[in-house]
Amino acid sequence: MTELTVAVSRRRLTLATAAQIGGRVIGAVLGVVVAATLARSLTRGEFGELSLALSITTLAGTLGDLGMRQVAVREMSRAPERRAAIAGALLTAQFVLGVVLAVIGVAIAFALMSGHQARLMAVFVMATMPVGAVGALAVSYQARLRPELVLVPTLIQNVVWLGIVLVLAATNAGLVLYGVGALAAAILQSAITAGLALRLTEVSFVRIGGLIGELLRLAWPIGLAGVFVTAYYRIDGVLLFHYRGAVANAYYSAAYRVIDVLQIFPATIGSVLLPLLASAEREPGGEARARRVFELAIILLVAIAVPVAVLGGILAPGVVALVYGHAYHRSVLLLQILLPSFIFISVSYVLIGQLVLRGMLRPYIVAAFLGAVLNVVVNLIGIPTGGAVVAAWATVGTEAIVMAAIAVVVHRRLGYTLPYTRILRCLVATALTAVVVWLVRHQPLALGLLVAAVVYPPVVLGVRAITIGELRSLLSRDAAARA
Repeated sequence: MTELTVAVSRRRLTLATAAQIGGRVIGAVLGVVVAATLARSLTRGEFGELSLALSITTLAGTLGDLGMRQVAVREMSRAPERRAAIAGALLTAQFVLGVVLAVIGVAIAFALMSGHQARLMAVFVMATMPVGAVGALAVSYQARLRPELVLVPTLIQNVVWLGIVLVLAATNAGLVLYGVGALAAAILQSAITAGLALRLTEVSFVRIGGLIGELLRLAWPIGLAGVFVTAYYRIDGVLLFHYRGAVANAYYSAAYRVIDVLQIFPATIGSVLLPLLASAEREPGGEARARRVFELAIILLVAIAVPVAVLGGILAPGVVALVYGHAYHRSVLLLQILLPSFIFISVSYVLIGQLVLRGMLRPYIVAAFLGAVLNVVVNLIGIPTGGAVVAAWATVGTEAIVMAAIAVVVHRRLGYTLPYTRILRCLVATALTAVVVWLVRHQPLALGLLVAAVVYPPVVLGVRAITIGELRSLLSRDAAARA
């Protein structure tokens, strides 16, 4: 077996991170094409039913994870000699939970859906949960600072799923075949993930019972908080389907899909920073570097999220028309309402990561629980009369409140403060760019995107919200070698 720790050069880590970001962007583009094809090939009712099945899968998937993957990455980084056993314990636990939750998901889908095509489709979609348990092996990539490897099975799955959707759309296939296609793509992704992971890290199933218990003991607070977060992140779609029907859920799901795609940015940065922050804890004087990485991560994400929210709101009509077609014009307002939530989601990624690394999970759980309660109550009261608009505003408000609460905790417990001055500079850069984009808002979407891409980068660098030197310092050779 190769050595348990791998010295990673600055060049390779930089290229790996660039490849990961590029791969995620490609995956996001493929996801948008899939969403566009589904919206145009299925009726709005069928699209709403498929979206509901995927939402239930996401809810159940959070329960199936229970925070164990985050804990596994942390423990693999801290104790490389236990990586094989951790991988085996994680895989076993995820598979068992996946089977149980797939059954529960089917029961929920049957209760909400009435047509036999929709119900059978849901059965195949729910079956992706136990199959997807193999994806737990991807934690070995992150622990050894090879996050780019996560993209190989994901991109292949995206390409295959897109191909399946295009074929089904061209043949006017029934809804149930879309569920079959989703399962087939998931099986392929899991097979590739397993093949790559076994080349990098051994998997041991010897005496893993105690280790499974240890992972659950360490992870359940994260998992509980994750359940609450997913509840206020996804339950609105379920409630909307129940109270207002499949078509209303289709409009809302179309707008929400954009927010899902955008999360590639905080997810990518977080997957790179978690091992670096964990390794910094192991060494003397690592606190100062961890603080710098924390502040840089915040400003990186803000520099991405703020212009996306503001400029995306201006260009939303063109985005919706391009992706979903004019039949989904009602999704424009919903997207404009939802986009600011991306800012709060992005910042929360880094804040929550700090609490997870320090083991300060109780305040995170409390904040997530209160956010879930607030969100569900608002949706239960507002959706029957206000529909998707209420659900969208509830999402933005919940994300803002939860992020603010966690930011207060991080400041009081760790002394970390958000870089407000530099955040203000990002706002200024975005405002200047927005003026130019506003002038071309009625022109073709491509022109608006081009203007934003050309104007914003030099402006944000010009106001010194972030510097090129800081981007380079994030991926230092020493930090990579210690991971």
